[in-house]
Amino acid sequence: MRHTTPTILPPTGDLGGSSKSEATDNRAAESRAGDSRAPRPGRLLAIVLTGQLMAVLDVFIVNIAAPTVRADLHASGAGLQLVIAGYTISYAVLLITGARLGALLGHRRMFLTGLAVFTGASLACGLAATTGQLIAFRFVQGAGAALMLPQVLSLIQRTFTAGSRARALGAYAAVLASGAAGGQIVGGRWSRPISSAPAGARSFW
Repeated sequence: MRHTTPTILPPTGDLGGSSKSEATDNRAAESRAGDSRAPRPGRLLAIVLTGQLMAVLDVFIVNIAAPTVRADLHASGAGLQLVIAGYTISYAVLLITGARLGALLGHRRMFLTGLAVFTGASLACGLAATTGQLIAFRFVQGAGAALMLPQVLSLIQRTFTAGSRARALGAYAAVLASGAAGGQIVGGRWSRPISSAPAGARSFW
């Protein structure tokens, strides 16, 4: 009598593909870890809109303060143009990069990174003693804004739903408008001479 050995068939399914899919999901979850610890919606909105307002103010504030900067730092016409335009040049060049980094590394994380860079550069602008220093720090300011601002709408879209999202977007639009107008008012008010204060401080503080 002949004995037959049973044939063991390999399990069906693509185990390799499944493991790759799980690894991809894990990496995506890790990249969003910074967003998962976000504060409550109201607090988050206040934080991101404050950062938005600061960045918009700095686009316009130097236009009004330009005569003070020119007089106190003895800036040339070309130097003054770079002080004014350096911020927007850096912002425009790095904006897409900032948005991409937010998608890869987490919007909350990149917003906080951009906010830290922007705040540090603003302090450095206030302490600038030469036109060259002020120009350099304005470029750094723009880089910080490019990291920070693309995350604002993304965080609003991810945090709010339905009616609350519409209200949050309305507040976002109001901040944009008030920043554009307020930057010129603040620039005119704060660029007045202040005893023993650096020219940069009059323009950025």
